[in-house]
Amino acid sequence: MYGKYIDSIMKNDLFKGIAKEAIMEMLACLQPAVYKAKKNDFIAMTGSSFNGIGIILHGEAIVIKENAAGKRVVMTYLMQGDMYGEMFAFSSLEDWPVSVQALSDCVVIQLSKGKIIGTCDHACSWHQSLIMNLMSIISEKALFLNKKVEYLSIKSMRGKLGKYFL
Repeated sequence: MYGKYIDSIMKNDLFKGIAKEAIMEMLACLQPAVYKAKKNDFIAMTGSSFNGIGIILHGEAIVIKENAAGKRVVMTYLMQGDMYGEMFAFSSLEDWPVSVQALSDCVVIQLSKGKIIGTCDHACSWHQSLIMNLMSIISEKALFLNKKVEYLSIKSMRGKLGKYFL
């Protein structure tokens, strides 16, 4: 079932350092849901129940946040192999804080957060690698956002350029 998408799956950092055969075993154990979305369909909508981490297997999508005035702000573009929802997966949020919309016809898998951090009946050896990869991804995003806040807090253009060059 996942065989034709294995190359897209392997592009994702969540599976870094895990062999192709182990990924196929892993997917059989994790039992991710596979969704197809047409162009302009919403893969996830703000306020809807959070159902897990998603990976774009085919197509392109955008992550959108709407402000109080109703203006849509594009947070990021998602390409084949990209992941979304990892920043919210283990937070106290129960609903999606953003929307994910397909820019083209998409195929997406969604991994349940319970299946990622839970232990399975088979005591799979790859669980540790998967969790470590997820922690690494979240840490890198947190560091990136921290740097972004640091740049935004500098008031002058001269200060921003100085910080950038240093």
